[in-house]
Amino acid sequence: MRILFTSIVGTGHITPLLPYAKEMLRQGHEVRVAAPGELASKISDAGLTHMPTSRPSVAEREAIFRSIEHLTSDERQGALMRGFFAGLLPRTSFPGLLRFAEDWRPDLIVRESGEFAGPLVAAKLGIPHVRVSVCNGHRMLTEAPAFDELLHEFGLDPDGGAMLRQARAFSSFPASMEPPDGDAAVLPQFRVAPVTPPMSEGRPDWMSDTDEPNIYMTFGTVVGSFDKGKAFIRAALDAVGSLKLRALMTTGGTVDVTAIGAIPENVVLREFVPQNAVFPHVSAVLCHGGSGSVLGALAAGLPLVVTPVSADQPENAVSVAACGAGLAVDTPKANILAEEVQKVLMNPAYATAARQVATEMVAQASLEEAVVEMLRQTSTTKD
Repeated sequence: MRILFTSIVGTGHITPLLPYAKEMLRQGHEVRVAAPGELASKISDAGLTHMPTSRPSVAEREAIFRSIEHLTSDERQGALMRGFFAGLLPRTSFPGLLRFAEDWRPDLIVRESGEFAGPLVAAKLGIPHVRVSVCNGHRMLTEAPAFDELLHEFGLDPDGGAMLRQARAFSSFPASMEPPDGDAAVLPQFRVAPVTPPMSEGRPDWMSDTDEPNIYMTFGTVVGSFDKGKAFIRAALDAVGSLKLRALMTTGGTVDVTAIGAIPENVVLREFVPQNAVFPHVSAVLCHGGSGSVLGALAAGLPLVVTPVSADQPENAVSVAACGAGLAVDTPKANILAEEVQKVLMNPAYATAARQVATEMVAQASLEEAVVEMLRQTSTTKD
């Protein structure tokens, strides 16, 4: 079969798709990954064939963000979903993606949940599509009014979001973290065990030489590029600097170290370190609540302190706290963060709950089983 994967720009969007695409390729299917050019190297490094898609200009993107500056945090989130994720992005990428699909004729489209041109193409060509969730309980996938506008604009019948809700959804988030009003309330879920590489055993050079605990700090690849995110990072650094521990902090290449001030002596900075080289050597994770960071930590059985900045991060923070695997900090002040990190390190109940979540995740369906279920959607549609 021919399988077309679709993603918008961003490590947190493309990364969850790649294991499925690689497994499809391993099984002998023809695979293409449609995504903006910025992701070309990540896709080719995974041994996959990239199909470039169009992305809005910087001016167009900035205009969207300027238009929502005056709104409250919740209002900005909704406006961003409607105007950007389910608006500007698919309007820009759809024409080229459709031309490619008309020529290549995929049997199935697999999209990440922030990408909306893929289901438009699926509707236009009458082929099935499925969704890989890049976040937990976030309604970016059910932007029915905005998606109806897209359907109408491109000559299709609006359906009130039915196409989005009925698509088979694949998620690595465990059921214990699903919010009461989350995706499972409106979508058929298929929960998949996260694919984790073998853990590194060698002692890394950033570890403490004393008996002090080691923790991992990460704020993803986006947070450090804007002022609010820099303030969160500064608060986290001040918090950790006041504690008797050693911390590894990865910057993702987006943090201007000179702009965040002095780095505490007990913090080691690296641009990037693979999770499997970090998690075996730390006792807890302090992060912004990005889905990749949260899933990785929990799969390794590590408790978290989550101080969310935007997007799906507040929901992830609430889910972590609700299942007992960590603490959520809404006010990123250094003294509060320091107290919460100490609580997580000193109270073994958090680590116990995190290990229970890890056990739950391991018991979920395998990647191979998920791919079988994905491919089954082609026969279901034909029937």
